[in-house]
Order: sequence, then structure tokens, then C-alpha cells
Amino acid sequence: MEFQFLYAIPRTEVLDTFFLTINKITGSYGQLWVIIAVILLLFKKTRKIGVAVLVSYVLVFVLGQLFLPLAGILIAGSIALLQKGKNSQLGKDDL
Repeated sequence: MEFQFLYAIPRTEVLDTFFLTINKITGSYGQLWVIIAVILLLFKKTRKIGVAVLVSYVLVFVLGQLFLPLAGILIAGSIALLQKGKNSQLGKDDL
């Protein structure tokens, strides 16, 4: 579904240049969301939304940078223990 939408957008030099510039300005780490949140925090009417954007950005960062690598380590350790258990059942402890 998403690819059909993306393929329907015409490829032009103007659009390519525009989106590459936007990507260079905002970066790959979500700086755009921080900028949007700061702008939303400036106005009293949108302050709650700005706080929500910042809180969700921090949560995504913490989950993505801290808990996912930890989960990867735990999963890899579990797999290693399972493989060692299989090998010891077969009498191949030194593999």
C-alpha cells in the first residue's frame, strides 16, 4: 500500500532537491520533531501538544537506544545457552 502511494509521486529534480534539502536540515535522528515540539511549546494554545511530542520523542529514544540493544543481548545469550544445552545433551560440550 505504501509503495503504491510512493510510486505514484512523480520524480522530478525539483522534488528530489527539495526533499534532499529537508533531509539534510532535519537529519536522521528526529531533529524535525524537536523543532516542531519547541515551536508548539512557544504558544499557550499548543503547549500540551508540544509536551506530548517531546515526551514521546524521549520515550522512543530511550526504548530504541537502551532497551532494544539490551533485548538483543538477552536474546543472543538465551540462544547461546539453548545451543549449549543441546550440545551437552549430545555429549558435545566443547563445541
